[in-house]
Amino acid sequence: MAFYFEFTKPCAGAEISLPADPLEEGGGYEYFVMYACDRLAQTDCEFRIGGFGLEDWGFDVAYDMSSFLEELPALIEGVCARQDVDLFLYPQGVERTLFFSGKGSVISIRCESDTEWKPFPSVEEIPRQELIAMLRSFARDFSESLLGAAPLVAHQPPFEQWRNAVETAIPAD
Repeated sequence: MAFYFEFTKPCAGAEISLPADPLEEGGGYEYFVMYACDRLAQTDCEFRIGGFGLEDWGFDVAYDMSSFLEELPALIEGVCARQDVDLFLYPQGVERTLFFSGKGSVISIRCESDTEWKPFPSVEEIPRQELIAMLRSFARDFSESLLGAAPLVAHQPPFEQWRNAVETAIPAD
């Protein structure tokens, strides 16, 4: 299975049983991500990521997906600027780092694991446009889901831009 990630939005009308806690003053991007993922975990949405010989890495929405989202702006910036970038996924049991490199039409991704699991293969390639399409789809679907699950966060940057102008937020070239 080649490297991939995808977010499946909650079904329309999916209700969250707990009332939304107020946002803390001065909360930054990481705080908003954790808040949003906690709220989305109360829905039927799903996050899947896999590759390097393992089809599904078994990420949950509440905690594991937040580690991916914390690194997402740097990944978007690096891929769009054609710069090397790494993505550290720290949840216990996952503990792996993905190294993205490639200035042309193909991006090489190297996976290093800090657990007993070892990636095979340890390097995969993906067309740059395919990775950008995955980034756009994830960012748009995640941010649209916030409107129902975490409306207090939905209008914070960069989520509103991801929802309203994903092609501008994540340019192809």
